[in-house]
Amino acid sequence: MGWVILAILTVYMLSLLFLWVFQRGIIYRPGSERPDPKSYSDYEISEISIRTSDNLELLGWWLQPREVNSPTVLYFHGNAGSLGYRLEKVVPYLNKGYGVLLFAWRGYSGNKGSPEEEGLYKDGAAALKWLREQNISLNKIILYGESLGTAVAVHLATKVRALCLILETPFSSLVETAQQKYWMFPTYWLVRDRFNSDEKISSVEIPILIGHGGHDRVIPLKLSKKLYNLAKQPKKFIFYPAASHTNLGEFGWSQEVINFVEETLRLSKK
Repeated sequence: MGWVILAILTVYMLSLLFLWVFQRGIIYRPGSERPDPKSYSDYEISEISIRTSDNLELLGWWLQPREVNSPTVLYFHGNAGSLGYRLEKVVPYLNKGYGVLLFAWRGYSGNKGSPEEEGLYKDGAAALKWLREQNISLNKIILYGESLGTAVAVHLATKVRALCLILETPFSSLVETAQQKYWMFPTYWLVRDRFNSDEKISSVEIPILIGHGGHDRVIPLKLSKKLYNLAKQPKKFIFYPAASHTNLGEFGWSQEVINFVEETLRLSKK
């Protein structure tokens, strides 16, 4: 009996060691493809380069707003794949005449570097800086986060007063997300990239829209609701019972985002 317990403890400790050493390889799933926007859209999207504060060059796709007073979506993408997978998500906003800046994190879409929490914050700040250099006013910038990107969007929203904050399938923290899957391990002590949006969201002073699906198997609904409950007004939560983690757009999410943005613009003019 003693050797069975010893074997179980050995496997458990080796698993802990594996998760500690290789956790970023488990967390981040970057696609190495460097996509061409012409392969994904008929829009005249420009390929641009964004330099970070630590001298990395990030791939970006840019289409300026149709009119001077139209808003611009700064899109922080989710965990897997390349920019090409995200273009269909922003087409409704391009059709509306909004500007859109899509960019890829370090290590994604052929970019150099390796993804980690502080690096992603630098990437997000660099993308925002690039937009401001194009004379896009902060009060016309929509901070839009998808899944992993919601943590960067929340982080930046505590530092600048943009038009609004859109969070598609967000999580409260990476620690709590990991606890749902690796409940048998001490994730609080194990996870290095923590992305504590729950500790930051109450400092956000701009309107917030959150959307989540009832069949999301990646991020539990309760973590999204926790974030919503911690946020200040004005805020709105939209629940799609039949939606999963990546298909909110099939249930009308994009139109809800547009409605929310247009209402925010209208109220900002009062």
